[in-house]
Amino acid sequence: MRMDHVLNSLRLPLVLAVVLAAGACSPRALSTEEEAVLRFDEGLQLEEKGNLEKAHAAYTEAVRADPRMADAYARRGYIYFIYGNHIAAMADLNRAIDLDPSLAAAFNYRGETFAENGLHDDALLDYSKAIQLDPELVEARLNRAGVYIETGEPEAAIEDITSAIELRPGSPNLYLTRGRIYAALGQAARAVADLEQALSLTQDEAVVVPARQLLILLQ
Repeated sequence: MRMDHVLNSLRLPLVLAVVLAAGACSPRALSTEEEAVLRFDEGLQLEEKGNLEKAHAAYTEAVRADPRMADAYARRGYIYFIYGNHIAAMADLNRAIDLDPSLAAAFNYRGETFAENGLHDDALLDYSKAIQLDPELVEARLNRAGVYIETGEPEAAIEDITSAIELRPGSPNLYLTRGRIYAALGQAARAVADLEQALSLTQDEAVVVPARQLLILLQ
């Protein structure tokens, strides 16, 4: 048998093996749902870094890949809110809630949009719905407390902040906030206790300075 014929007969299965191996190693195309999740996670990471513009673009890519991804609409809606585009924010948040009526964050963000526009009753309804859906959503409790303060219901605000403290007992800002409300209500002893607790939890001047100033006024 000719040697070149022998080499060619050996080369064919070798080439076939290489082709098959290359095919096995090539990446699988992502499904639209997987692509949406990937873009959504990218958006969250960009938000954490403070890059809202690129995060917004990532969330847009997520909803293009999966138009039923409620979380992406909610996060993009919140970025619209931050930028002051309340019409676009409301459209995205309404869409998120339509897609997933159990998405507490979407109700919380929409509540912020209502509150920013002076629609206190609507804001309270949304914050309350968010808390009902997720009792550990501290942000919704704090936001509702802010509306209660604006509408002249400080006792209700204290209840919400107290609940928030129970969820995050190590947060000095929560004690500072409640201390200020107690001080405004003339409940000096409770205010002092909260302010001292805030000081014991941090050395951050953003908390320390106002807490000490208020303590001086109360003592």
